[in-house]
This record gives sequence, structure tokens and C-alpha cells, in this order.
Amino acid sequence: MRWLVTGASGFVGQHVLRALRAAGQDAVGLGFGRSADEPCDMTDPAAVRAVILDRRPDRVIHLAGIAFVPTSAAEEFHRIHVDGTRHLLAACAALVSPPAVALASSSTVYAASNQPLTESSSLQPLSDYSRSKRVMEEEAAAWAGRLSLLVVRSFNCTGPGQDTRFLVAKLTDAFRRRLPSVTLGATDSRRDFTDVRDAADDYLRLLGPSPASGCVNLCSGRAFSPDDLLRMLSELTGHRPDVLRDPALVRSGEPSLAVGNPSRLASLVGGLRRRPLESTLADMLSDPS
Repeated sequence: MRWLVTGASGFVGQHVLRALRAAGQDAVGLGFGRSADEPCDMTDPAAVRAVILDRRPDRVIHLAGIAFVPTSAAEEFHRIHVDGTRHLLAACAALVSPPAVALASSSTVYAASNQPLTESSSLQPLSDYSRSKRVMEEEAAAWAGRLSLLVVRSFNCTGPGQDTRFLVAKLTDAFRRRLPSVTLGATDSRRDFTDVRDAADDYLRLLGPSPASGCVNLCSGRAFSPDDLLRMLSELTGHRPDVLRDPALVRSGEPSLAVGNPSRLASLVGGLRRRPLESTLADMLSDPS
């Protein structure tokens, strides 16, 4: 099969491309970094249409988007997540043999809950980022009759190569360099973390010979707090930095718990494969990048 991956220069995109090529698949990555095969501005409908007509993929994994939320504005979220996705789906639907498409959405579209979130849990996107992802989902639904579409609501992914602006990468970098202190916001909130290599494997299995459709959580079903991460990293390294608190790093409106129920994912891919978080942290500590 011919695979096309948007956002190929991003953290998840790089790992997805690597997994596809390791599996012997014909894969092309769109993006603007070194790991991309072909540049493409997803907000330019003509450019998107041209690359889809040229490549005629059988499978598309649409990961292009804005990953680091605090630095972006509402207009940019909409332009990338909503308009870019619309251009992609229109181009795919125009093919004689349209591809199966997986769209990367976000767990932040859900309302806060003290229970693991399922695909049928209540939705209440509160930020510009999460609202843009929800609008993307709604617009994508209009194409469901012409395309095999899977909306992937991803919880937190982490692993080797992640930008140190993100929590787990920030902490592993501090422990690797044995910094005397780390500065954090809330340390008791709990989040669901999946190793990015397991997430890449999920995407490949979800869009296999019989591609899944509808909506699915990409998650582990396990919740960890920053305090948990600090403890595990201390056990791995023997290092114990001082923890400084900065209220400015706490995002308003964020829930104290965000964990997914992976039951549907496990049923679609034939069983959940997840590395222990301690193993992911160890790999990140030893990652030269």
C-alpha cells in the first residue's frame, strides 16, 4: 500500500514514518523539516490537491497540526486544524479510489471526568486548541460517506526525540543533565502517557488491511502525575533535584485527571501493546538527541 503522512517533521510523524519504513511500506512524509520527503502547505488547497493527485495514497495519516499550545493563537489553530483538514479530505475524496484516512484529534475535546474517558464520554472543549480539534471532527463527519475516516483522539504521547518544552521531555532532560532544580506547575495532576513508538504502531494497525473507522482513543489507560515521574526518574538516575513551584505554569481550566479507556483501541488492533513508562523514561534518558 502507498501511505502518506502529513506532519512528518513533527514528533509523532517522525516515529510513524520510521515504523512504516521498518515494516517495508511505501511511505511519503509531508512537512517542512529534515524528516519530510516533500514540502506541502496544508492551508493551500491547490498544493494539497496536487500532492494527493500525484501520490494517490491508499492510506493517509493526518498528523499536521500545532503541537505546543501556549505559543499559538485561535486563528492559527483554525487555519491549520480545520481548513488544512478540509483541504486534505476534499482532495482525497476526489480520487477515483479514495484512501482510508486517520485524523489526529485530541483528548482535550472531552469534558473533565474523574473516570477513564471513553469515546462516548461528554465533550466540552475549553481552549482554542481543543475547540479547533472539535470543529475539525465535525467538519470531517461531512466526508464520512465518501471516505473511510477514523478520528483518533490522542492522549499524551512521549518518548525519545520529544521537544523539551513538554513535561516528560523537560524532566528527563533535567535528570540527564543532573540539574540542581526543576520548575513545575501543579505536581498532583494525573495524565495518560503512551510511548510514541507504541502510538506509531497503533496507527499502522488501525489502518491495516481492514481500516478502522469512527472514533477511537489513543491512550494507555494509566495515569501518572509529575510526582510519579520525578520518583521514577530519581530511581533510574539516583539524582534528586529540588522541585520549585511556579503558579504561572499551571494552565487554567485543566482537569486534575485525564485518562483514557483503551478498550475500543484494543479491540480494533487485536490487543494493546504498551511499554512500561519506566522503560520509556530510561530510553529518553539515554537518547543523545
